Amino acid sequence: MNCPACGAANRSGAKFCAQCRAALAPAVTLKMCPNCRNQNRMGAKHCVQCGYTFATAAPPIVSRRVALALSAAATLLALLVVGTLALGRGRPPAAALTATTPPATLVPITPGNTPTTTLDRALLATVQIVAPIDGERRSSAGSGSVLTAKGHILTNYHVVGDPRTGRLYNAKGTIYVAVSPADLKGPPQVQYLAEVARSDQEHDLALLKIRATRDGKALPADLGLTMLPVGDSDSVAIGDELSIIGFPGLGGDTVTYTKGSVSGFLSAEGWIKTDAEINSGNSGGAAINRAGQLIGIPSAAATETTRVPGKIGLVRPVNLAKPLIEWAREDARR
Repeated sequence: MNCPACGAANRSGAKFCAQCRAALAPAVTLKMCPNCRNQNRMGAKHCVQCGYTFATAAPPIVSRRVALALSAAATLLALLVVGTLALGRGRPPAAALTATTPPATLVPITPGNTPTTTLDRALLATVQIVAPIDGERRSSAGSGSVLTAKGHILTNYHVVGDPRTGRLYNAKGTIYVAVSPADLKGPPQVQYLAEVARSDQEHDLALLKIRATRDGKALPADLGLTMLPVGDSDSVAIGDELSIIGFPGLGGDTVTYTKGSVSGFLSAEGWIKTDAEINSGNSGGAAINRAGQLIGIPSAAATETTRVPGKIGLVRPVNLAKPLIEWAREDARR
C-alpha cells in the first residue's frame, strides 16, 4: 500500500510507513449509499452523509490467513474432483450433462447499421449520455439503453441530475446522446439532443426522449437507432449469466462489454448483485442476460480496498422501471 503522507510503497499490512513513519490506515471495505452515493464502511448501518438505513448486514472480512487456508482447501478439493473423474472413465464430466447455448460473439456489422447477433444489437442499443454541469467546465457522463425507435432511452437519474433534489445538472436540461459507429470500433458520436420525459428518483431512474438533432434541427423520420429488448428481472437467479455494456471511463472512448454472473440479491434495497465489472461511466447502461435482453441498469459498485481489491456491482432490476418503460412504449405509438 502507498503512504498517504509521502507516497512511498509499503508492504501489505504495515502499520507505519517505512519512509516517513506515518501511520497507515488499515484496509477497509466500502459500500455506496443508493440514496446519496456517498461511500460508507461495509459494516455501517446508516449512511454518514444522508442517514439512509442499509437493509442488509455486511459480510465479514476474511483475513489473509483464512483466505490462504480456503485457497489451499479449494485446490485440494479440485485435485480430488479431477482424480474422481479420471477414475470414472465411463462417466462424462458433470458439465457435459447440461446443454448450454454458446455465448454470443461479435461479427462484422452489415451495411445499414443492422445488428447480426444479439450481442451486436445490445452493443449498438447502448448509447452514451452526456449532461453539461452549470458553472463547471465538465460534464456528467454515463450510459443509456434505447427502448423505442422514437428515441426513448432508459438511464440512471444521477447521470443527468441529482436524484435527491430532482434538479438537473444544467438549467436548460441539455442532454447529449452519442451513438456508436456500426463497426463498434470507434468512439460514439453525438447525434441527438434529449430531455427527461419521466423519472423515478426513488430508484434513481430516468426516461429520456430524443427531441432534436445535435444542432437543434428537427428530427428525421428514421432516427437509425437500434432497440434493446426488455426481459424479466424477476426470472433471474444466482449463477445466471449477466453482462454489462456501457462507457466506463477506464475503458477509453469506445463501448465496453464485461461478462459475469448474478452474484445475489439485495431485495430490500432493490439491487441485483453481480461480479461483472462495473465502473464509473457504466451508470445507466445495460445489464443483459444470455438472450441479450435488458434485465437491469448498472448503477453502483461496492469495493474492498485490500491487497487484492474486490468489487461487487449493483444493478437496478429492470422490473422496477416498468412504469417508465410502459409509458415510453405508449408514447412511441402516438
